[in-house]
Amino acid sequence: MVQGEGFYEDIVFEGLPLELEDEINLGDCVINTEKRVNFSIKNNSKEAVKFVWNSQGNDDFTLIPRIGHLASKAS
Repeated sequence: MVQGEGFYEDIVFEGLPLELEDEINLGDCVINTEKRVNFSIKNNSKEAVKFVWNSQGNDDFTLIPRIGHLASKAS
């Protein structure tokens, strides 16, 4: 008999640089030069979720879209 326990995250980040699970690593950045990092968020839950990135008041760092909804099982 084999017995085990698993854990499944409702919300996961995919495609982060350096294949990190929960951290955005921008690497080296040059002053006055834009740097972009693309990634996605996946909703594994059975319900829709709303996300809000709190980057207001910071002109040096922007997340787009800043507010959104993810349907169940969507990215």
